[in-house]
Amino acid sequence: MPSLNILTLYLFALLSSKIAATKLLCDAVMRSRHGFVLRGHVFKSFPTERVAFCYSACNANPTCQSLNYNLGNKSCELNSESSRSQPHSFQENVIYVYTDNPDRGKHLKTVINQSHTKVNKKIPRK
Repeated sequence: MPSLNILTLYLFALLSSKIAATKLLCDAVMRSRHGFVLRGHVFKSFPTERVAFCYSACNANPTCQSLNYNLGNKSCELNSESSRSQPHSFQENVIYVYTDNPDRGKHLKTVINQSHTKVNKKIPRK
């Protein structure tokens, strides 16, 4: 019986991770703007066959606030800004797909919290 419980737990964890990954990609598609690009704020660019890989790279990079995916040459551009922070740089271009990073700022909050914790540990308590 214990091995059945472990197998059930493993399958549940596997299914949960697949559902979470699918939700992230669906959120990205829902927030995507076909025919738009953010100009002048690219900090990294690379070729990739799928926009999903581009989205994953952006989501994993703390600097990435948004992305441009070029449908013509299948390249990914990671942006250090977003259409909200730089609306004048947000332009129409039919060969691009633009997407905000819905997790932007969460990495920064983690770094700030970790820094705050380190500072508090260094201050001697009276």
